[in-house]
Amino acid sequence: MTDNMINLGISPDLVKPIVEKQIKAAVTEMFGGADEIINKVVTAMIHQKVDINGKVNSSSYNNTYDWFELVFSKQIKEAVENELKEQMKSMSAAIRKSLIKKLRSEQGANLVADALLRGLEGTFEHSWSSEIDVKLIAPTRD
Repeated sequence: MTDNMINLGISPDLVKPIVEKQIKAAVTEMFGGADEIINKVVTAMIHQKVDINGKVNSSSYNNTYDWFELVFSKQIKEAVENELKEQMKSMSAAIRKSLIKKLRSEQGANLVADALLRGLEGTFEHSWSSEIDVKLIAPTRD
């Protein structure tokens, strides 16, 4: 029976890339095309459940956040914090001036003195606990 076989002499090096290309095309088509595969992978990555550190924890109990939600909420929080710090830096001179003006007034001095006295009231009874709370309240005009 082997006498009837014909040897075409096709090199495996020639056949292998053709077969691989056909397999890749078939797999891509099976998943709906390259765009669909990319879309599914990106969607899965965005909605991957992670822990508070943005890592997939071995315990699914700790994986309570969408990766996308966690990353972007951290970025937004950081941007807001940075902006607030910049605003405080730019306004610190005005805040300082206003605070000094308030403290130099009789009402401001009285508020500071009252706060200090309230804080010191319990100091001798409880030497481990002492608290001073200063509240600057603008006067209301009737």
